[in-house]
Formats: sequence, C-alpha cells, structure tokens
Amino acid sequence: MADVHWQCQLNHLNLTSGLTEAPLTDADSLTVGEKFVLDCQGPEVAGINASASTIELPKEQQYALRILKNLGMDSHKASFVATSYSVNPGGHQFQNLFLSDGKSRIALDGIKFKVKSVITKENNPKNEAYPPWGPFGFSYPVWIWAGFVILFVFMTSFGIEKLIQIIKRKRFYKLLASNPPALSAYHAITKDLRQFGKEALRPSSFTSEVSLKLIDDLHQSFRWFLSRKLMFSCFDLSPSQILRAIKEKDENLFKKVSHTLSLALIEVERWQNRPSQIKLEDAGQLIEMVRGAAEMVQKHSSQKSEAHNSKVRLQAEV
Repeated sequence: MADVHWQCQLNHLNLTSGLTEAPLTDADSLTVGEKFVLDCQGPEVAGINASASTIELPKEQQYALRILKNLGMDSHKASFVATSYSVNPGGHQFQNLFLSDGKSRIALDGIKFKVKSVITKENNPKNEAYPPWGPFGFSYPVWIWAGFVILFVFMTSFGIEKLIQIIKRKRFYKLLASNPPALSAYHAITKDLRQFGKEALRPSSFTSEVSLKLIDDLHQSFRWFLSRKLMFSCFDLSPSQILRAIKEKDENLFKKVSHTLSLALIEVERWQNRPSQIKLEDAGQLIEMVRGAAEMVQKHSSQKSEAHNSKVRLQAEV
C-alpha cells in the first residue's frame, strides 16, 4: 500500500502570543534555534493514533529538524512547533520524512527552509569564533563538567575518609603505647573473666548493681581484647562493623570466627541495654560465651598476623 501524502506549510511563530503568523517563504531564513510552526494536512487517515504518532527522520537529518511540541493532530491534519540546529543557507530539504503511529504512515511533503548562523558581519565583523562562556571555559558539554564535579566530590570524600582512618589508627596505637599490658591480650581477658566470675556469680550478692557493673566490665574487657588482638579500635564499633573490619583485614580469620564472635558481641550488647533483667545463670552463660569467642580468635589468629601486630606495637611505643 502506497504511503498517504500530506502537504506541509511552514509559518512564523509569535513567541509572545504563541500564535502562528505569516507563512515562511523561500526568501526567508531562520536562525539556528528559531522556532516555527509546521502545519500539515491531506487525505484522511482513519484510525491513526494521534498520541502515539511521531515524526520519522533519517539519522543524518536529526538536527536539521527538531519537533518541540505537538500542537494538535487528527485524521487529516497535524500541527507542530519545530526548530533547526543545523546551519544551511542553501536550504534544507526532506525527501524521506514520515509521520507514523507504528501502524499507519504519512509522507510529509513540501518541507524546506533555510537556516543561517546567529553570527553575522554586524555582530562579528572579523568572523572570529565566539570564546567559551561561563566559568572554567565552559566549552565542553555540561554533562562532562557535571561528571568532573561528581568525580572530584567522590575523590575528595574518599581522601577525607582515608585521612580520618589514618588519624584514628594513630590515636589507637598511641592508646596502646600509653597502656602497656603486663599480659598478652588472651591471658588478660581470661584473667578478667575469672575475676568477674568470682565477684559476680554469687547467688547471695547478685544484685542489679552487681549485674550492671558485670556487663560494663565484660564489655570493656572484651573490646580491649579484640582491639589488642586485631590491632584496630573496637570500642566504638557495632558488632557488624567489627566483623566487616575483620573480613577486610583477614578473610581467613573471619570465616573461622565470624559466627561465634558475632553471637558473643550481640549478646553482650543486648544485655548492656537491659542489665537489670539479667539473671545469675544468664550472667554465667554470657561469661562463657565471651570466653569461647576469645579462645576462637586466639586459636585462629595466624602467625603472620601475630608478627604484624608485634611490629605495630613496637612502632606505637616509639
């Protein structure tokens, strides 16, 4: 089936009123980006979907004719606001221009116009290229500058985060150096756990004050053990943050201790939020849970990790 043909006419657009003015003649030239009205009409095309209709153009003419707005369309006519971003003083002509809704197709005839540059002898007598406008010589597309800004913000944030980590690490090493332990990390916590059991796990004296002190001391001792053993500060980290840091530092250790250590950290934190509710048997189980987690970390810490930690301790003391 042959395509239906509609004849088109170009008209000037009044930007103030938005209304169509005099027709655009062959002697008239548009400037780049100037808007005009494209009116087309012809034989009726029954069943064409106005809302789904678009103008089809060859790829090489995409900038020669740009449809900006559909002013209205029915089965025998259509009207559009259009412009052109391609300079051609000799005139643009369109041989393969169609209006289609995906099923019906209409050939649009009679569309030709001239487009001149906004640079003229009057505003640029030397015919020199206009310099880039805006800050930093905005001669590249905006999206490129936006990408540079996003990349700069990301790199700056990353650098600041790394700097904060370095400062925190140095403070932690100084803290270790100012609190030299008499015992190793593991022997220190096992000694603390024995002491907690002797002081707190007595039925006759297990009060809310005793349970509160037990939970605080247990939390502090457990965090000191992990900090000294793993060589990063665990005092202000949540259980998930501690486990994530272990995984980044030693993935093999993480695989072996994550389950046991996670349970112990979460239980200590949970009872910290309600120390008055802990019972004597709960306190005993919590101490044993922390002991088991400490043993697990001690057992699976690699020789390489121990050597590294000893080196860091010496550097911290200097």
